[in-house]
Formats: sequence, structure tokens, C-alpha cells
Amino acid sequence: MKKVTVLFIISFTFFTLGELLWSLRLFAEESSVFADIKIDLIVNILFFLCSIFGLVGSCKWYKIESNKD
Repeated sequence: MKKVTVLFIISFTFFTLGELLWSLRLFAEESSVFADIKIDLIVNILFFLCSIFGLVGSCKWYKIESNKD
């Protein structure tokens, strides 16, 4: 079970880093269509929050599982 938890933590860590890099790309890229940027930012914020909560949940799940042994 610990290996699965570690994999979840690694997965959410990479997902969070990907979201951060995507955010930097959105802010650095010049675009003429403002509506597309707003939609991308909203989706980006939602996925970023998902990854943060997933990472915190995975860390708590790992702590609970490690205290059982």
C-alpha cells in the first residue's frame, strides 16, 4: 500500500509542476484573443486546485498508512 501512496504523491507532484509551467506559458505568450486566455486561466486554476488538494490528500493518506505499521 505504501508504494501506491508514493506513486500518488509523485503523480500529483508532477501534475502540479506541469500546471505551474503551463501557467507560466500562458502569461508569457502573447495572444490577441482575450476570451481564450480567460478560459485557459479558469481551467488552469481548477486543475491547479485539484492537484494541490490531491497532493495534500495523498500526503495525509501516506501519514495515516505509515502510522499503522
